[in-house]
Amino acid sequence: MFKVALVHGKNRKSNILKSLQLISDDIKEGLEGKKLVLLKPNIVNTDAPAGATRLETLEVILEFIRPFFPGRIILGEGSGVSDTLDGFKRLGYDSLKDKYNLEFVDLNKDKSREVMVYGKDLKKNFPQHIAETVFEADYIISTALLKTHDSTVVTLGLKNLLVGALQEKWQFGGEKTYHQGYPAMARTLTFLAELYHPSLTVLDGFEAMEGNGPSHGDLVEMKIAISSCDFLAADILAMKLMGFKLDEVGHLKLLAQKNIGESNIEKLEILGETDWKKYIHHMKPHPNYPAQTNWR
Repeated sequence: MFKVALVHGKNRKSNILKSLQLISDDIKEGLEGKKLVLLKPNIVNTDAPAGATRLETLEVILEFIRPFFPGRIILGEGSGVSDTLDGFKRLGYDSLKDKYNLEFVDLNKDKSREVMVYGKDLKKNFPQHIAETVFEADYIISTALLKTHDSTVVTLGLKNLLVGALQEKWQFGGEKTYHQGYPAMARTLTFLAELYHPSLTVLDGFEAMEGNGPSHGDLVEMKIAISSCDFLAADILAMKLMGFKLDEVGHLKLLAQKNIGESNIEKLEILGETDWKKYIHHMKPHPNYPAQTNWR
């Protein structure tokens, strides 16, 4: 049975901690024998309430895993709209470095390996570079938010990692970016998920973003947290709580068709708030939503 923890409450840190505690056995088992953890936050807009991973979210995760994981932890991100390490500073992440013995890595400037992803012709002939750290890490934690998106309907734990590790993002060079149309993007993200994906997904949904996400949308207070060691299950539950359907989100649908992770919510063991449907918030989609759903 695939476990997903869903917690609702009045305190962000308490929600995240409880969600981790509910699947603590899975996390401890997954970390056993591992040497390098990559903790991947999401930094898009450091000024918006749901634009970037909060400092307290990272603190809870680190406080939880450090007692039973003494190995290397890299805090790594490849920000899409700003200098990554400047974002770390603005968000207060610098306070974590010595306290938890972290290494900081800007994935945009990391050594990399080239892979071929999908171009506009839907052939895998388009070069992209992926930060080498995602391949070196033997356990990856993606901590993200619940946000609508201008290209993929929603952005959650999986996309946070996949695109954060790509070194050609939209602001870095027009035709070089992986944005080769909605059908190509869906297939590229699916392919990348087969190369690297989260070992643990932690979604902070205390505040979420609807409308013009992932950077300038409107705030939605959901007061939830989701954690799972099944990256697809975590994103599927979050997507449904945002009021969207699997057929609308190309990369999640394609992964479900490949049976990579669990997409059938009826097969999930939802811990905590088992009556999950009462927390559904039908979010206003991005203005590009009609075009995005034509990912096929």
